[in-house]
Amino acid sequence: MVRLLNNVKLLYAVFFISLINLSYFIYNKDNESIFLFAMIGLIVYLFNENMIVVLLSTMVFVNGLIAISCISEELENKELEEEIVKGTFPKIQTLNVPDKNKVIKELLPLTNALNKLDIDQVNTMIGHLNKIIARF
Repeated sequence: MVRLLNNVKLLYAVFFISLINLSYFIYNKDNESIFLFAMIGLIVYLFNENMIVVLLSTMVFVNGLIAISCISEELENKELEEEIVKGTFPKIQTLNVPDKNKVIKELLPLTNALNKLDIDQVNTMIGHLNKIIARF
């Protein structure tokens, strides 16, 4: 095991994979993941200076968080779809919105972001709108 952690070829392979991973985050403008990658890498480096361990553990942790986030988002969407199918969601005609300014403040960032019109972002915003409507 110790010989494997000191293998130069493995280090280059892990470095290349982490470079691809970071370039994917940059291409998708996923600043949160880039920041997490840097911070977790720094923290792991403080405890272990072996770059194979640092890069592998950082990639596993960040990509694990992304996977968990995607799974939980899909579960929320599935629950919302089930509510719509069952008809248990609140009817729009019977909505009583006491604080319209609060609703407008929550919708304003979504409308500003729609100006960029990225289809994945639009789908995400539709999900957020559904959540906001579901609260009232």
